[in-house]
Amino acid sequence: MIDFGNTPVGGGLILGLIGYATISAFIIGPLVGERTIEKSDWPQQCKAIIQTQLEADRPAPEFTPRLDCNSILGMLGAEGQQICSQYGNPEFILPMLDQLREFQQRKNSLQEKRLSLAVSQANSRCDCATSLTLEQRRIPLAIYAGTARIVTPPSIKNINSELVSALQSPRCARMR
Repeated sequence: MIDFGNTPVGGGLILGLIGYATISAFIIGPLVGERTIEKSDWPQQCKAIIQTQLEADRPAPEFTPRLDCNSILGMLGAEGQQICSQYGNPEFILPMLDQLREFQQRKNSLQEKRLSLAVSQANSRCDCATSLTLEQRRIPLAIYAGTARIVTPPSIKNINSELVSALQSPRCARMR
């Protein structure tokens, strides 16, 4: 055991400070951190960040040329257009054109489904970033809460940048 009898402060005071620091680090700090994050409007900012990232990562729509009778024979002028109006759009000219269009439509609808799935999972990524920040910044949050918000560590002043970093971390980005 440690003998607190020879110290300038009593053992009760030291144990009280250790207890207060522990309560601040594991109970009060995370609670104050959650409230600070909520007050910073993080959930809406996070969803906007994820939406912007998804739109930026989205592949550009592929060009599918419009190949029908008028686009091919229309270049010949009135005679070509007359042939098209007389015979319609014959399938024998480009038999795989419908398959190409159908493939492009399926590909575009699949990309839309992926985008909507990723947007629907935005809440879990945002919650992950919040949890990770609260876990990694436990001591600064304990200082912030333990001093009744008089002392604000830099990582708590810049809580939004901490949250964005956590969102981009491999732990939270894995949820894509």
